[in-house]
Amino acid sequence: MTEAARTNGDSLDSEAIDFARIYVFDTETVSPQTQEIARKNQSVILRNCREGTAGATARAVGMSDSSFSRWLNTGPMAVAALILAQLGLKVVPADAVVFIQPEEFN
Repeated sequence: MTEAARTNGDSLDSEAIDFARIYVFDTETVSPQTQEIARKNQSVILRNCREGTAGATARAVGMSDSSFSRWLNTGPMAVAALILAQLGLKVVPADAVVFIQPEEFN
């Protein structure tokens, strides 16, 4: 990212739009279990953003509110949720109590 792109405030939005434009999402290669975890990951993120943290989060990562909103509601957010699911990760609130199944300790 160039210095000019960093200072004009549009760089993340432009990059997100370019990414969404070129990325082809093929759900047929993703297992139904992974798709379900990805859907839940995305749901947790969106729910937390609806509870009033979207604007603060946008500013904390250097994005405008409108750019962050577009990122949440377009391809990059869904892809991020899917990548987390494929890695075996689940998004939960920071204050959630999480129990790990014994077979997950291996």
